Amino acid sequence: MKQIIVNALNRMPVLLIVVAEAATVYLATSIAKVAFSQLDPLYSVWYRVGFMSLFLLAWRRPFSRKKRARNSLPKTLKEWAIVVAVGISVVLMNTMFYLAISCMAVGVAVTIEFVGPLMVAVITGKTWRERVGIVIAACGIVLLASASMGSNESPHFLVGLVAILIGGSMWGMYIVSGRMLARGSNAIDRVSIAILIGWLLQSSVLGVPAILHVVHPKSSATWAAQPYGS
Repeated sequence: MKQIIVNALNRMPVLLIVVAEAATVYLATSIAKVAFSQLDPLYSVWYRVGFMSLFLLAWRRPFSRKKRARNSLPKTLKEWAIVVAVGISVVLMNTMFYLAISCMAVGVAVTIEFVGPLMVAVITGKTWRERVGIVIAACGIVLLASASMGSNESPHFLVGLVAILIGGSMWGMYIVSGRMLARGSNAIDRVSIAILIGWLLQSSVLGVPAILHVVHPKSSATWAAQPYGS
């Protein structure tokens, strides 16, 4: 089944994959914006990463006896460092992105966030076509960011800009570390471990406040409204 999916994706035009991914990102982000009326952005992303971690652990069960017998767990310090880097980059990328889209338009945030993949392309690009594409993409990001800063009067825009730049750099870190992790064996099992590590680190800061935020919800949380308005 896995090979069938891989073969199907290999035959699919790259442009179609990019469009599908972009549509998915915008749909998920639009839903997240709605969720901000129920939960603050930082607490929303804590629950998001937590559910993602629990799903991956239930699916892959990387700590089971069978998986340990197959050496699914990282063994060397380098392998653990890669796993931790993936976990930290995923969590920070999501956290900063959620914070950013609460302070600026989704389209602006998504575009500026590409600074991370752009920097990876600058470092790894070799052909003239890649370099031309990098220059065009960089110009687009700079123009959009400068235009948005000039027209946006929101006092929180600069907070969002800093957040999305950090998120973009974490995206670049995820691309590099994720590629290294994918080259090894049992990559998906190790991704589940990486997300768990990232979530545990995130929980040390956001865990208790996020739970209290549900116990004592914000005034705009419609799910917490009492019946008959009492």
